[in-house]
Parts: sequence; C-alpha cells; structure tokens
Amino acid sequence: MSLLDSIKVQIPSVTSPFALLVTFHLDPAHLGGFIEIARATAKATLAEAGGGCHQYEFSLDKAVAGKVVLYEKWANLAALEYHFAQSHTKAIGEASGKIASKPTEALVLVLV
Repeated sequence: MSLLDSIKVQIPSVTSPFALLVTFHLDPAHLGGFIEIARATAKATLAEAGGGCHQYEFSLDKAVAGKVVLYEKWANLAALEYHFAQSHTKAIGEASGKIASKPTEALVLVLV
C-alpha cells in the first residue's frame, strides 16, 4: 500500500481538515542531504496552488538517530492529493526511500 493510500484509509471525511504526523526512519549518515531536500520541499509545499497546506514542518528526534518527524495540516484530502502529484513531493519520497532504515509511517490526526 502506498503512503497516500495508507493516509486515505485513516481520513474520516474527505472534505474536512486534518493533520498528519509522518515519521521517517533514515540512515543517520545520510541525514544532511535529506534535510536539504526537506527544507526545499517545505518551502515549495507551502507555496502550492490553492493554499491547501497550512503547516509543513520537519523536526529531528534527538533521542533516536535518523528519526525525522513531519507535521502537516491540510484543508482537505484534495489538497493532499494535489501535493502528492508535485515534483517536490516525489523528490522527497525518492530521497527518503533511498536511505530508509524502516518504512515511513503516517498517522492522521482529526482536528478539533
């Protein structure tokens, strides 16, 4: 199952806003290059047409080497699907896939 598909099955309403907590488990020796791509991806994501992404922030877990957490807030599923079709999203997916020590995990959070 793709990352997007795993997210879709967790979303209770395709028209409601939601947040994502995405966890990357990466080879610590290659974090520098990933962080550069992550910064560029965050900037491009927040500038996407339609403004459907309200927050997109990467953070390093200092307690676990190679663990990177991404917090995202989306207006709706259509905005996320648009995001997944963009070249910068594909680039970070490819970059993380090359240095992943475990599969990327995504947790959908319902906004209250």
